[in-house]
Amino acid sequence: MLGKIESREQLISEIADALQQNFEYGDAWFYVSPAKNEVGLYMDGSMSDPVYPDDEEEIVKIEPLESHESFGCMEDFADHVEDERIQRVLFRALQRRHPFSSFRYAVEDVNLLQDWYAFKNEWYKQKAEEWMHYNDVDFKDGHITAKHTVTFLLEDEDSGVENDDDV
Repeated sequence: MLGKIESREQLISEIADALQQNFEYGDAWFYVSPAKNEVGLYMDGSMSDPVYPDDEEEIVKIEPLESHESFGCMEDFADHVEDERIQRVLFRALQRRHPFSSFRYAVEDVNLLQDWYAFKNEWYKQKAEEWMHYNDVDFKDGHITAKHTVTFLLEDEDSGVENDDDV
């Protein structure tokens, strides 16, 4: 769905992007498909036309990070800022009612937006590598490998459940 994976770096980047996604409407999630050598996106019909993995396709579902984990990315960035005044501004933003948007505005106000994006990108790539290690997913000899997959069963798509038997 998102294109064939041609390198380990591309796989890491695709998984990093998937870990950042928090869908607010409907049922949507990313998955790794070793057979198709790609990262795909499952969407039910409430967002658009339904898109599913193939029936009985072996996949590894990618769960997005919890908001508290993403919050940790912002804390890590603030910790790495050397200017104590700017660091205080960023930590104050994290204590506000809407910390994600407050932090984004604070980063822009102190002219660190590009630094923030670069840091965030690398932070999520590190999380993607951790996810790959934890889920026994890798890219070797031109192909995605996965030791523990689940079989997607189209007949179960109404409940949003896949068969959890390891293959």
